[in-house]
Amino acid sequence: MKIIKTRIKIIRKQLDDLIEKTNNCRDKKVIELSRKLDRIIHSYIVMENSKQR
Repeated sequence: MKIIKTRIKIIRKQLDDLIEKTNNCRDKKVIELSRKLDRIIHSYIVMENSKQR
């Protein structure tokens, strides 16, 4: 779990930096990073839910 939380922080930082740099939320790289972050967060939520069962 700690690894996933760390990955989320790293990707979120990269995404924030890229948005600030490009000043465009519709940039292709911004969208790709955003999707990657979504997948990681989804995996984290699924793991948390399965752990609670």
